[in-house]
Amino acid sequence: LDGGAGRGDTAGMGGNVKGDVTFNSDLSYKLVVGEGGSKNRGGGAGKGGTGGGSDGPGGGGFTGLFKTSVTQANAILIAGGGGAAAQGDHRPGNDGGGLNGGGWQGTAGTQTGSNAGWSESIAGKGSELQGGNAVDMTNDGGGGGGGYWGGGAGRGDSNMSPGPFGGGGGSGYIQSDNTVAKVENSSWGNVTNTGGGKASFKVVT
Repeated sequence: LDGGAGRGDTAGMGGNVKGDVTFNSDLSYKLVVGEGGSKNRGGGAGKGGTGGGSDGPGGGGFTGLFKTSVTQANAILIAGGGGAAAQGDHRPGNDGGGLNGGGWQGTAGTQTGSNAGWSESIAGKGSELQGGNAVDMTNDGGGGGGGYWGGGAGRGDSNMSPGPFGGGGGSGYIQSDNTVAKVENSSWGNVTNTGGGKASFKVVT
């Protein structure tokens, strides 16, 4: 699975995860393929954070496999979405996870939560499966990437000193105790995806 990348020439790339999953024929499963971030819109599928205002850059969405419904408790595998670059590519966005996303000042999504790197009046924090939304300012920060915990948005600024920051990357997830599904041979891959999310499967009977 590859998460979606954020918007911008210097946006964070989507994370990568793979594993062998044993499916139960009596259950249903949900696959979410994250979209790449776009102008004032996060990766809608995969819940990347929105950009600020009408032209702020949005974060990329996560790509994830879930049992029955799309909730954090039902997650099996998740590749985090990349954070968007700041408006005008003033500062880069951060890559999605992996175990943790990348991020400025604590904006990365982790396995246990997500923070606002700055006051939430200038940058929204990430939450469960959701990247943080940027705040509409003269110079908009980038939206956070979606993930197991979404990355926080980058701060905006009324001027260019210091100017806006890119969004944090969302974290990935590997279900490890076999309570939701049996996952074997799992690993984090190289972070290389610069577009929308991707998912590929090989069925073994």
